[in-house]
Amino acid sequence: MAELSVRNLTCTYGNHIALNNITARFPTGKITALIGSNGSGKSTLLETLAGMLAPRSGSINNLVPEIAFVPQRSHVSHNLPITIRQTVSMGRWSAKKNWQRLTAADCNIVDSCLDRLEISGLADRPLGEVSGGQRQRALIAQGLAQQAPLLLLDEPLAAVDSHAASLIEDVINQQRNQGTTIILATHDLDQAHQADQIIALEKGIIKPQRKATESIKKR
Repeated sequence: MAELSVRNLTCTYGNHIALNNITARFPTGKITALIGSNGSGKSTLLETLAGMLAPRSGSINNLVPEIAFVPQRSHVSHNLPITIRQTVSMGRWSAKKNWQRLTAADCNIVDSCLDRLEISGLADRPLGEVSGGQRQRALIAQGLAQQAPLLLLDEPLAAVDSHAASLIEDVINQQRNQGTTIILATHDLDQAHQADQIIALEKGIIKPQRKATESIKKR
C-alpha cells in the first residue's frame, strides 16, 4: 500500500476539538506508536482512520479500503452470546458478500489466528466466560483474520499479563515483517520503544519529535 498520511486533520465531538489540525505520515510496513495521556486524541485518530468518525476538516491520503480495527477491550461487551471461535471468525466476514458461508480456506485462517494467539483450546468457550486477557487475544486474532494491509490497535496490551503481552508483541512484530502497516495507541512505553515511529499527542496536537522522545525517557 502507498504511504498513509493525514494533513491538517481536525476532528470533533460536538464542540470539543479532539484532534486539532494535525499532519502526520505512517510509513508502509512499519509500526507507528501513538502515545499520550487519556483524552490526548489517540483513540480519535484510530477511529477516524477506521472510518468510524468523519473529520471536520483536513484530508486522509492513501487510505486503503481493507482496514482491521481492534478497539479497546473495554469497548466490547463481554455479554455477547458468541464463542471465541465465532469472535475470530467475524474477521472473515469483511471478505464475504451477501453473508456467504465461510469456506474451508476461511476456517483455516481462523484456526491459524487462534493458534498464533494461543487460544485454540478456548475456541468453544463463550467470550464472556474467559479472562480479560484472553478476550483481548481473541479480538486481536479477529483483526488478524481480516488479513488487511492496515492494522489499527487501540491499547492492545491493556490489562494483560506478561505472557499475553509478550505473545501479542511477537504477533504484532510478525505482522510488520509480513508488510502490514500497523498503527497502535499505547500507554506501554516499552511497546512504544519497539515501534519504528512514535507520535506523541497532547490535547489533540502532535508534539515535536524531539520532545516526544524526551517525554518517554522521563517517564
